[in-house]
Amino acid sequence: MLTTSIVIPMVEKAGFDLVWFGIFIVLLAEIAELTPPLGFSIFVLQTMADSGAIDRAEYERARKAPVRLTNAVAAKETFGLYFKEQVRQELVDRFGWQRVYQSGLRVFSTIDTAAQEHAEAAVHATLTALTARRHAVASSSKRRSPDPDEPLQAAL
Repeated sequence: MLTTSIVIPMVEKAGFDLVWFGIFIVLLAEIAELTPPLGFSIFVLQTMADSGAIDRAEYERARKAPVRLTNAVAAKETFGLYFKEQVRQELVDRFGWQRVYQSGLRVFSTIDTAAQEHAEAAVHATLTALTARRHAVASSSKRRSPDPDEPLQAAL
């Protein structure tokens, strides 16, 4: 966007249609979002090697290593979902969605995963037992014939 005032006159002078050039730029931006930033990674590695932060062997090893992408947003942890959603909302409110989703933030929280899993298992077991009791009470009350002299039964 900052280079638009420089690039557009050059594109026009070269004889390109600005609509097609705009479509081309949008496609490049979409491809950049889909692929890992390999060029930038190699640039950073080269700079680290040139400055002596890593040696040449480590540079070559890192350059040849496969790029592994992880989607931290779609983690397969099924516990603490409400807690995590609250943290996510607070981060978005504080930093904005672009920084939260696009800048690679690392978030540390106070959640004790083992305790959370045990608590959720206990709640699940209790709710299962209560549901079973409710079904048992409902099925036993259906077997009894109501007493028409009882005031509450007459009201129903």
